[in-house]
Amino acid sequence: MHITQRLDPDLWNAVAKVLTTLGGSYQARHSAFTFGYDCRPAVRQVIKTGEYRSPAQAEGYVPTPEVLAEELTTEPFSDLARMPAGSRVLEPSAGDGQLVRAILEANDEIQVVAIEPNTERAALVGGHGGRVTVVNTSFEEYAASAGKDARFDAVVMNPPFTLPGQRAAVWIDHVMLAWNMLEPGGRLVAVVPAGLAFREDQRHRDMRQLADDFGGWAKLPNDTSPGGQQTCVIWLARPVPGQEGRPPWLFRHYPDAIEPVRVKVPWLTTRAVQQAPVQVWHDTWSNEDRVFRYRAQCWRCGWLLWEFDGADDQALGNHAAHSCLRAEEHDKAGLTVGLCFNCFNDRESNDGAFTVAQHLWRQPPTKAAATSVWSLLLSRGGMIPVDSLERERYTRVQAALRVVAGVDDAATEVELIEARQAGALRGGPDRIAAAYLRAYADRLDPVADLDDADRAALLWRTDPDAPAIAVTGEPDPWGAVLAEIEHLEWELNMVS
Repeated sequence: MHITQRLDPDLWNAVAKVLTTLGGSYQARHSAFTFGYDCRPAVRQVIKTGEYRSPAQAEGYVPTPEVLAEELTTEPFSDLARMPAGSRVLEPSAGDGQLVRAILEANDEIQVVAIEPNTERAALVGGHGGRVTVVNTSFEEYAASAGKDARFDAVVMNPPFTLPGQRAAVWIDHVMLAWNMLEPGGRLVAVVPAGLAFREDQRHRDMRQLADDFGGWAKLPNDTSPGGQQTCVIWLARPVPGQEGRPPWLFRHYPDAIEPVRVKVPWLTTRAVQQAPVQVWHDTWSNEDRVFRYRAQCWRCGWLLWEFDGADDQALGNHAAHSCLRAEEHDKAGLTVGLCFNCFNDRESNDGAFTVAQHLWRQPPTKAAATSVWSLLLSRGGMIPVDSLERERYTRVQAALRVVAGVDDAATEVELIEARQAGALRGGPDRIAAAYLRAYADRLDPVADLDDADRAALLWRTDPDAPAIAVTGEPDPWGAVLAEIEHLEWELNMVS
Protein backbone atom coordinates (compact mmCIF):
# COMPACT_ATOMS: atom_id res chain seq x y z
CA MET A 1 0.00 0.00 0.00
CA HIS A 2 1.58 3.25 -1.21
CA ILE A 3 1.24 6.56 0.62
CA THR A 4 0.67 8.95 -2.30
CA GLN A 5 0.31 12.20 -0.34
CA ARG A 6 2.60 14.03 2.03
CA LEU A 7 1.14 13.85 5.56
CA ASP A 8 1.86 16.01 8.57
CA PRO A 9 3.85 14.19 11.29
CA ASP A 10 0.94 13.55 13.68
CA LEU A 11 -1.32 12.17 10.94
CA TRP A 12 1.55 10.12 9.53
CA ASN A 13 2.22 8.56 12.93
CA ALA A 14 -1.47 7.69 13.35
CA VAL A 15 -1.70 6.09 9.86
CA ALA A 16 1.55 4.20 10.37
CA LYS A 17 0.30 2.85 13.72
CA VAL A 18 -2.94 1.56 12.16
CA LEU A 19 -1.21 -0.05 9.16
CA THR A 20 1.44 -1.63 11.39
CA THR A 21 -1.31 -2.99 13.63
CA LEU A 22 -2.87 -4.56 10.53
CA GLY A 23 0.38 -6.41 9.91
CA GLY A 24 2.05 -4.02 7.52
CA SER A 25 5.78 -3.41 7.26
CA TYR A 26 6.96 0.04 6.12
CA GLN A 27 9.41 0.16 3.20
CA ALA A 28 10.91 3.69 3.27
CA ARG A 29 12.54 3.34 -0.15
CA HIS A 30 9.14 2.92 -1.82
CA SER A 31 7.11 4.95 0.70
CA ALA A 32 4.82 1.95 1.06
CA PHE A 33 3.59 -0.63 3.55
CA THR A 34 3.81 -4.28 2.49
CA PHE A 35 1.50 -7.00 3.76
CA GLY A 36 1.63 -10.78 3.66
CA TYR A 37 -2.06 -10.89 2.76
CA ASP A 38 -4.73 -8.83 0.95
CA CYS A 39 -5.11 -5.93 3.37
CA ARG A 40 -7.92 -4.11 1.54
CA PRO A 41 -10.86 -5.61 3.53
CA ALA A 42 -9.13 -4.74 6.80
CA VAL A 43 -8.40 -1.17 5.72
CA ARG A 44 -12.01 -0.70 4.58
CA GLN A 45 -13.21 -1.94 7.99
CA VAL A 46 -11.03 0.60 9.79
CA ILE A 47 -12.25 3.43 7.54
CA LYS A 48 -15.89 2.40 7.97
CA THR A 49 -16.03 1.65 11.71
CA GLY A 50 -12.91 3.20 13.16
CA GLU A 51 -12.20 -0.16 14.81
CA TYR A 52 -10.30 -3.22 13.83
CA ARG A 53 -9.41 -6.52 15.44
CA SER A 54 -6.00 -7.60 14.28
CA PRO A 55 -5.46 -11.13 12.95
CA ALA A 56 -3.62 -11.86 16.20
CA GLN A 57 -6.68 -10.84 18.24
CA ALA A 58 -9.28 -12.45 15.99
CA GLU A 59 -7.48 -15.61 14.90
CA GLY A 60 -4.28 -15.85 16.91
CA TYR A 61 -2.31 -15.21 13.72
CA VAL A 62 1.11 -13.59 13.99
CA PRO A 63 3.39 -13.86 10.92
CA THR A 64 6.69 -15.68 11.36
CA PRO A 65 9.70 -13.46 10.57
CA GLU A 66 11.80 -14.76 7.70
CA VAL A 67 15.00 -14.96 9.75
CA LEU A 68 13.24 -17.01 12.44
CA ALA A 69 11.68 -19.34 9.85
CA GLU A 70 15.13 -20.07 8.46
CA GLU A 71 16.49 -20.75 11.96
CA LEU A 72 13.67 -23.17 12.84
CA THR A 73 14.11 -25.22 9.67
CA THR A 74 17.87 -25.79 9.88
CA GLU A 75 20.24 -27.52 12.31
CA PRO A 76 20.40 -27.76 15.24
CA PHE A 77 16.60 -27.43 15.52
CA SER A 78 15.63 -29.43 12.42
CA ASP A 79 17.25 -32.09 10.24
CA LEU A 80 15.07 -31.31 7.20
CA ALA A 81 18.06 -30.97 4.88
CA ARG A 82 18.97 -34.64 5.37
CA MET A 83 15.49 -36.05 4.82
CA PRO A 84 15.06 -38.27 1.74
CA ALA A 85 12.70 -37.39 -1.09
CA GLY A 86 9.07 -37.94 -0.20
CA SER A 87 9.43 -37.34 3.55
CA ARG A 88 6.29 -35.78 5.04
CA VAL A 89 6.42 -32.53 7.03
CA LEU A 90 3.47 -30.91 8.80
CA GLU A 91 2.94 -27.16 9.18
CA PRO A 92 -0.31 -27.01 11.16
CA SER A 93 -0.76 -23.21 11.30
CA ALA A 94 0.63 -22.10 7.95
CA GLY A 95 -0.50 -18.44 7.93
CA ASP A 96 0.95 -16.72 4.86
CA GLY A 97 3.30 -19.65 4.17
CA GLN A 98 6.56 -18.23 5.54
CA LEU A 99 7.48 -21.48 7.34
CA VAL A 100 6.39 -23.56 4.35
CA ARG A 101 8.76 -21.61 2.11
CA ALA A 102 11.58 -22.06 4.63
CA ILE A 103 10.91 -25.81 4.83
CA LEU A 104 11.18 -26.16 1.04
CA GLU A 105 14.25 -23.94 1.02
CA ALA A 106 15.90 -26.41 3.40
CA ASN A 107 14.85 -29.40 1.26
CA ASP A 108 12.89 -29.10 -1.99
CA GLU A 109 12.27 -32.87 -2.29
CA ILE A 110 9.99 -33.31 0.71
CA GLN A 111 6.20 -33.10 0.87
CA VAL A 112 4.53 -30.50 3.10
CA VAL A 113 0.99 -30.61 4.48
CA ALA A 114 0.00 -27.03 5.39
CA ILE A 115 -3.12 -26.35 7.51
CA GLU A 116 -4.63 -22.84 7.42
CA PRO A 117 -8.24 -21.95 8.39
CA ASN A 118 -8.19 -18.46 6.83
CA THR A 119 -9.19 -18.75 3.16
CA GLU A 120 -7.30 -15.66 1.99
CA ARG A 121 -4.06 -16.72 3.67
CA ALA A 122 -4.46 -20.34 2.55
CA ALA A 123 -4.47 -19.10 -1.05
CA LEU A 124 -0.99 -17.63 -0.50
CA VAL A 125 0.50 -20.96 0.64
CA GLY A 126 -0.15 -23.21 -2.38
CA GLY A 127 1.88 -23.82 -5.50
CA HIS A 128 5.51 -24.97 -5.17
CA GLY A 129 5.19 -27.53 -7.94
CA GLY A 130 2.79 -29.83 -6.14
CA ARG A 131 5.07 -30.27 -3.13
CA VAL A 132 2.59 -28.57 -0.78
CA THR A 133 -0.87 -29.82 0.11
CA VAL A 134 -2.94 -26.97 1.56
CA VAL A 135 -5.90 -27.88 3.77
CA ASN A 136 -8.25 -24.95 4.41
CA THR A 137 -9.52 -25.88 7.87
CA SER A 138 -8.54 -25.61 11.51
CA PHE A 139 -5.85 -27.86 12.90
CA GLU A 140 -8.30 -29.39 15.38
CA GLU A 141 -10.68 -30.36 12.55
CA TYR A 142 -7.84 -31.74 10.45
CA ALA A 143 -6.49 -33.86 13.32
CA ALA A 144 -9.97 -35.24 14.08
CA SER A 145 -10.65 -36.19 10.44
CA ALA A 146 -7.16 -37.53 9.67
CA GLY A 147 -7.17 -39.89 12.67
CA LYS A 148 -4.31 -42.25 13.48
CA ASP A 149 -3.26 -42.65 9.83
CA ALA A 150 -1.75 -39.13 9.70
CA ARG A 151 1.91 -39.54 10.60
CA PHE A 152 4.74 -37.15 9.77
CA ASP A 153 8.53 -37.25 9.79
CA ALA A 154 8.76 -33.69 11.14
CA VAL A 155 6.62 -30.78 12.35
CA VAL A 156 7.54 -27.09 12.16
CA MET A 157 4.96 -24.70 13.63
CA ASN A 158 4.14 -21.24 14.94
CA PRO A 159 0.79 -22.04 16.58
CA PRO A 160 -1.80 -19.49 17.73
CA PHE A 161 -1.11 -18.57 21.35
CA THR A 162 -4.76 -17.77 22.14
CA LEU A 163 -8.05 -18.01 20.22
CA PRO A 164 -11.35 -16.26 20.97
CA GLY A 165 -13.82 -18.58 22.65
CA GLN A 166 -11.20 -21.23 23.48
CA ARG A 167 -9.36 -21.93 26.71
CA ALA A 168 -6.14 -20.12 27.55
CA ALA A 169 -2.82 -21.34 26.16
CA VAL A 170 -4.45 -23.06 23.17
CA TRP A 171 -0.92 -23.41 21.79
CA ILE A 172 -0.38 -26.31 24.22
CA ASP A 173 -3.29 -28.18 22.63
CA HIS A 174 -1.81 -27.60 19.17
CA VAL A 175 1.66 -28.76 20.19
CA MET A 176 0.26 -31.93 21.76
CA LEU A 177 -1.86 -32.70 18.69
CA ALA A 178 1.24 -32.34 16.48
CA TRP A 179 3.40 -34.37 18.91
CA ASN A 180 0.99 -37.29 18.58
CA MET A 181 1.26 -37.17 14.78
CA LEU A 182 5.05 -37.68 14.74
CA GLU A 183 6.68 -40.87 13.54
CA PRO A 184 9.13 -42.44 16.06
CA GLY A 185 12.34 -40.42 15.83
CA GLY A 186 10.56 -37.47 14.21
CA ARG A 187 11.24 -33.92 15.43
CA LEU A 188 8.84 -31.11 16.31
CA VAL A 189 9.95 -27.47 16.48
CA ALA A 190 7.52 -24.75 17.63
CA VAL A 191 7.45 -21.08 18.57
CA VAL A 192 5.58 -20.74 21.89
CA PRO A 193 4.89 -17.92 24.40
CA ALA A 194 7.48 -16.93 26.98
CA GLY A 195 5.06 -18.22 29.64
CA LEU A 196 6.47 -21.68 29.00
CA ALA A 197 9.46 -20.62 31.10
CA PHE A 198 7.68 -19.43 34.23
CA ARG A 199 3.96 -20.22 34.43
CA GLU A 200 3.20 -22.69 37.22
CA ASP A 201 -0.22 -24.11 36.27
CA GLN A 202 -0.32 -27.85 35.62
CA ARG A 203 -0.47 -27.59 31.82
CA HIS A 204 2.65 -25.43 31.60
CA ARG A 205 4.51 -27.65 34.08
CA ASP A 206 3.55 -30.71 32.02
CA MET A 207 4.84 -29.05 28.84
CA ARG A 208 8.16 -28.18 30.47
CA GLN A 209 8.43 -31.77 31.68
CA LEU A 210 7.75 -33.06 28.16
CA ALA A 211 10.53 -30.84 26.85
CA ASP A 212 12.89 -32.02 29.59
CA ASP A 213 12.10 -35.66 28.78
CA PHE A 214 12.20 -35.52 24.98
CA GLY A 215 13.95 -32.34 23.89
CA GLY A 216 14.43 -28.84 25.24
CA TRP A 217 13.46 -25.19 24.98
CA ALA A 218 15.13 -21.78 24.89
CA LYS A 219 14.11 -18.12 24.95
CA LEU A 220 14.11 -16.30 21.63
CA PRO A 221 15.58 -12.79 21.28
CA ASN A 222 12.88 -10.13 20.83
CA ASP A 223 14.27 -8.99 17.48
CA THR A 224 13.50 -12.39 15.91
CA SER A 225 10.25 -13.18 17.77
CA PRO A 226 6.92 -13.00 15.92
CA GLY A 227 5.23 -9.63 16.41
CA GLY A 228 8.02 -8.51 18.74
CA GLN A 229 6.52 -10.62 21.54
CA GLN A 230 8.56 -12.43 24.16
CA THR A 231 8.65 -16.01 22.97
CA CYS A 232 10.48 -19.32 23.30
CA VAL A 233 11.32 -22.11 20.91
CA ILE A 234 10.59 -25.69 21.96
CA TRP A 235 11.92 -28.81 20.26
CA LEU A 236 10.80 -32.39 20.84
CA ALA A 237 11.97 -35.72 19.42
CA ARG A 238 9.59 -38.67 19.37
CA PRO A 239 11.45 -41.57 21.01
CA VAL A 240 12.62 -44.49 18.90
CA PRO A 241 11.95 -47.87 20.56
CA GLY A 242 15.13 -48.94 22.36
CA GLN A 243 16.85 -52.24 21.70
CA GLU A 244 15.70 -55.09 23.94
CA GLY A 245 13.41 -52.69 25.83
CA ARG A 246 16.28 -50.36 26.78
CA PRO A 247 15.96 -46.55 26.83
CA PRO A 248 16.43 -45.06 23.33
CA TRP A 249 19.54 -43.14 24.47
CA LEU A 250 21.56 -46.31 25.14
CA PHE A 251 23.73 -47.55 22.27
CA ARG A 252 22.41 -50.29 20.03
CA HIS A 253 24.51 -53.28 19.03
CA TYR A 254 23.95 -55.25 15.85
CA PRO A 255 24.53 -58.88 14.85
CA ASP A 256 27.56 -59.24 12.61
CA ALA A 257 25.41 -60.91 9.96
CA ILE A 258 23.09 -57.92 9.38
CA GLU A 259 23.26 -56.76 5.77
CA PRO A 260 23.85 -53.00 5.33
CA VAL A 261 21.60 -51.07 2.96
CA ARG A 262 23.53 -49.30 0.19
CA VAL A 263 22.79 -45.55 -0.03
CA LYS A 264 24.02 -42.77 -2.31
CA VAL A 265 24.32 -40.33 0.60
CA PRO A 266 24.07 -41.03 4.34
CA TRP A 267 20.38 -41.38 5.25
CA LEU A 268 20.09 -40.24 8.86
CA THR A 269 16.41 -39.62 9.57
CA THR A 270 13.68 -41.30 11.61
CA ARG A 271 12.60 -43.43 8.67
CA ALA A 272 16.18 -44.58 8.17
CA VAL A 273 16.29 -45.81 11.78
CA GLN A 274 13.32 -48.04 11.04
CA GLN A 275 14.15 -49.17 7.51
CA ALA A 276 17.95 -48.98 7.21
CA PRO A 277 19.68 -48.77 10.62
CA VAL A 278 22.88 -50.14 9.06
CA GLN A 279 24.01 -48.55 5.78
CA VAL A 280 26.97 -48.64 3.42
CA TRP A 281 28.02 -45.53 1.51
CA HIS A 282 30.79 -45.03 -1.05
CA ASP A 283 33.05 -42.26 0.20
CA THR A 284 34.46 -40.62 -2.93
CA TRP A 285 37.11 -38.82 -0.87
CA SER A 286 38.71 -42.07 0.29
CA ASN A 287 37.32 -44.07 -2.65
CA GLU A 288 36.07 -46.85 -0.40
CA ASP A 289 32.81 -48.21 0.94
CA ARG A 290 32.10 -47.24 4.54
CA VAL A 291 29.53 -48.85 6.84
CA PHE A 292 27.72 -46.76 9.44
CA ARG A 293 25.02 -47.59 11.99
CA TYR A 294 22.28 -45.91 13.97
CA ARG A 295 23.39 -45.97 17.61
CA ALA A 296 21.04 -43.96 19.84
CA GLN A 297 19.14 -40.75 20.44
CA CYS A 298 20.75 -37.94 22.38
CA TRP A 299 19.92 -38.32 26.08
CA ARG A 300 19.03 -34.63 26.34
CA CYS A 301 17.44 -33.50 23.06
CA GLY A 302 16.60 -36.71 21.20
CA TRP A 303 18.86 -35.99 18.19
CA LEU A 304 19.51 -39.15 16.14
CA LEU A 305 23.14 -40.31 16.43
CA TRP A 306 25.01 -42.47 13.91
CA GLU A 307 28.52 -43.89 13.80
CA PHE A 308 30.88 -45.21 11.14
CA ASP A 309 32.64 -48.52 11.62
CA GLY A 310 36.09 -47.12 12.29
CA ALA A 311 37.20 -43.54 12.82
CA ASP A 312 36.27 -40.20 11.22
CA ASP A 313 32.54 -39.45 11.50
CA GLN A 314 32.88 -36.03 9.83
CA ALA A 315 30.54 -36.96 6.97
CA LEU A 316 27.70 -37.44 9.50
CA GLY A 317 27.79 -33.80 10.65
CA ASN A 318 25.76 -33.08 13.80
CA HIS A 319 24.42 -36.65 13.67
CA ALA A 320 27.86 -38.09 14.52
CA ALA A 321 28.08 -40.07 17.75
CA HIS A 322 31.61 -38.95 18.64
CA SER A 323 30.47 -36.89 21.67
CA CYS A 324 28.68 -39.77 23.42
CA LEU A 325 29.63 -40.89 26.93
CA ARG A 326 31.57 -44.14 26.69
CA ALA A 327 32.20 -46.24 29.78
CA GLU A 328 35.72 -47.29 28.80
CA GLU A 329 36.82 -43.66 28.56
CA HIS A 330 36.01 -43.33 32.26
CA ASP A 331 37.59 -46.65 33.31
CA LYS A 332 34.18 -48.27 33.69
CA ALA A 333 32.24 -51.03 31.95
CA GLY A 334 28.79 -50.68 30.43
CA LEU A 335 26.77 -49.35 27.52
CA THR A 336 27.43 -45.98 25.87
CA VAL A 337 25.01 -43.11 26.61
CA GLY A 338 24.01 -41.05 23.55
CA LEU A 339 24.86 -37.35 23.67
CA CYS A 340 24.98 -35.02 20.67
CA PHE A 341 27.73 -32.45 20.11
CA ASN A 342 25.60 -29.48 21.19
CA CYS A 343 24.38 -31.11 24.41
CA PHE A 344 27.89 -32.40 25.15
CA ASN A 345 29.07 -28.77 25.14
CA ASP A 346 26.19 -27.64 27.36
CA ARG A 347 27.39 -28.11 30.93
CA GLU A 348 23.97 -28.80 32.44
CA SER A 349 23.13 -31.42 29.77
CA ASN A 350 26.56 -33.03 30.02
CA ASP A 351 26.42 -33.23 33.82
CA GLY A 352 22.92 -34.71 33.71
CA ALA A 353 23.88 -37.39 31.18
CA PHE A 354 27.03 -38.25 33.12
CA THR A 355 25.03 -38.68 36.34
CA VAL A 356 22.70 -41.12 34.55
CA ALA A 357 25.66 -42.96 33.03
CA GLN A 358 27.38 -43.38 36.39
CA HIS A 359 24.30 -45.19 37.71
CA LEU A 360 24.51 -47.61 34.78
CA TRP A 361 28.22 -48.23 34.54
CA ARG A 362 30.15 -50.75 36.60
CA GLN A 363 33.73 -51.06 37.64
CA PRO A 364 35.63 -52.84 34.85
CA PRO A 365 35.89 -56.59 35.47
CA THR A 366 39.10 -58.35 36.29
CA LYS A 367 39.73 -60.90 33.61
CA ALA A 368 39.71 -64.20 35.48
CA ALA A 369 41.81 -67.13 34.31
CA ALA A 370 40.24 -68.90 31.33
CA THR A 371 40.33 -72.21 33.19
CA SER A 372 38.42 -70.64 36.09
CA VAL A 373 35.63 -69.30 33.87
CA TRP A 374 35.39 -72.48 31.82
CA SER A 375 35.15 -74.71 34.85
CA LEU A 376 32.47 -72.42 36.27
CA LEU A 377 30.43 -72.79 33.08
CA LEU A 378 30.76 -76.57 33.21
CA SER A 379 29.65 -76.71 36.82
CA ARG A 380 26.78 -74.25 36.25
CA GLY A 381 25.66 -76.21 33.19
CA GLY A 382 25.36 -79.42 35.20
CA MET A 383 26.37 -82.91 34.14
CA ILE A 384 22.67 -83.73 34.14
CA PRO A 385 20.94 -80.37 33.46
CA VAL A 386 17.75 -79.96 35.46
CA ASP A 387 16.31 -76.62 34.35
CA SER A 388 16.04 -74.55 31.17
CA LEU A 389 19.04 -72.32 32.00
CA GLU A 390 21.25 -75.34 32.67
CA ARG A 391 20.03 -77.04 29.49
CA GLU A 392 20.82 -73.95 27.39
CA ARG A 393 24.26 -73.66 28.93
CA TYR A 394 24.92 -77.40 28.58
CA THR A 395 24.01 -77.19 24.88
CA ARG A 396 26.47 -74.32 24.38
CA VAL A 397 29.19 -76.15 26.31
CA GLN A 398 28.78 -79.24 24.14
CA ALA A 399 28.80 -77.14 20.96
CA ALA A 400 32.01 -75.40 22.07
CA LEU A 401 33.66 -78.75 22.80
CA ARG A 402 32.82 -79.94 19.30
CA VAL A 403 34.07 -76.75 17.65
CA VAL A 404 37.43 -76.88 19.44
CA ALA A 405 37.83 -80.59 18.78
CA GLY A 406 37.17 -80.03 15.08
CA VAL A 407 34.10 -82.25 14.75
CA ASP A 408 30.64 -81.26 13.49
CA ASP A 409 27.50 -80.88 15.58
CA ALA A 410 26.30 -84.35 14.59
CA ALA A 411 29.38 -86.07 16.02
CA THR A 412 28.77 -88.51 18.84
CA GLU A 413 30.40 -88.15 22.23
CA VAL A 414 32.62 -91.11 21.35
CA GLU A 415 33.92 -89.26 18.27
CA LEU A 416 34.37 -86.15 20.39
CA ILE A 417 36.51 -87.98 22.97
CA GLU A 418 38.57 -89.66 20.26
CA ALA A 419 39.26 -86.29 18.63
CA ARG A 420 40.36 -84.78 21.94
CA GLN A 421 42.56 -87.74 22.78
CA ALA A 422 44.15 -87.43 19.34
CA GLY A 423 45.46 -84.02 20.36
CA ALA A 424 43.11 -81.81 18.34
CA LEU A 425 44.17 -78.87 20.50
CA ARG A 426 47.60 -78.29 21.97
CA GLY A 427 48.85 -75.88 24.61
CA GLY A 428 48.59 -75.21 28.32
CA PRO A 429 45.34 -75.31 30.33
CA ASP A 430 44.61 -71.59 29.95
CA ARG A 431 45.11 -71.67 26.19
CA ILE A 432 42.85 -74.67 25.80
CA ALA A 433 40.17 -73.21 28.06
CA ALA A 434 40.35 -69.87 26.21
CA ALA A 435 39.66 -71.65 22.94
CA TYR A 436 36.61 -73.29 24.51
CA LEU A 437 35.43 -69.92 25.84
CA ARG A 438 35.71 -68.20 22.47
CA ALA A 439 33.63 -70.92 20.86
CA TYR A 440 31.13 -70.79 23.74
CA ALA A 441 30.84 -66.99 23.74
CA ASP A 442 30.20 -66.92 19.98
CA ARG A 443 26.87 -68.56 20.80
CA LEU A 444 25.85 -65.89 23.32
CA ASP A 445 23.72 -62.81 22.68
CA PRO A 446 25.82 -59.93 24.08
CA VAL A 447 22.75 -57.77 24.77
CA ALA A 448 20.70 -60.47 26.49
CA ASP A 449 20.14 -60.58 30.24
CA LEU A 450 23.06 -62.88 31.12
CA ASP A 451 24.22 -64.15 34.49
CA ASP A 452 27.73 -63.54 35.79
CA ALA A 453 29.18 -66.74 34.30
CA ASP A 454 28.03 -66.03 30.75
CA ARG A 455 28.98 -62.35 31.00
CA ALA A 456 32.43 -63.32 32.18
CA ALA A 457 32.69 -65.65 29.18
CA LEU A 458 32.09 -62.65 26.93
CA LEU A 459 35.46 -61.28 28.03
CA TRP A 460 36.96 -63.90 25.79
CA ARG A 461 34.97 -62.85 22.77
CA THR A 462 36.54 -60.58 20.18
CA ASP A 463 33.62 -58.08 20.28
CA PRO A 464 35.10 -55.06 22.14
CA ASP A 465 31.64 -53.67 22.97
CA ALA A 466 30.32 -56.82 24.62
CA PRO A 467 29.32 -56.26 28.25
CA ALA A 468 31.24 -58.25 30.83
CA ILE A 469 31.57 -58.70 34.59
CA ALA A 470 33.96 -60.53 36.85
CA VAL A 471 33.26 -64.11 37.92
CA THR A 472 31.82 -64.40 41.41
CA GLY A 473 33.87 -66.88 43.35
CA GLU A 474 36.93 -68.84 42.28
CA PRO A 475 35.88 -72.40 41.40
CA ASP A 476 38.40 -75.18 41.16
CA PRO A 477 40.15 -74.41 37.84
CA TRP A 478 40.26 -77.97 36.58
CA GLY A 479 37.92 -79.87 38.84
CA ALA A 480 34.85 -79.47 36.66
CA VAL A 481 36.85 -80.00 33.47
CA LEU A 482 38.30 -83.27 34.78
CA ALA A 483 34.87 -84.33 35.95
CA GLU A 484 33.51 -83.75 32.46
CA ILE A 485 36.34 -85.74 30.90
CA GLU A 486 35.82 -88.59 33.37
CA HIS A 487 32.10 -88.54 32.61
CA LEU A 488 32.75 -88.78 28.87
CA GLU A 489 35.33 -91.52 29.33
CA TRP A 490 32.88 -93.47 31.50
CA GLU A 491 30.31 -93.24 28.69
CA LEU A 492 32.95 -94.37 26.20
CA ASN A 493 33.73 -97.40 28.34
CA MET A 494 30.02 -98.19 28.61
CA VAL A 495 29.70 -98.02 24.82
CA SER A 496 32.75 -100.21 24.38
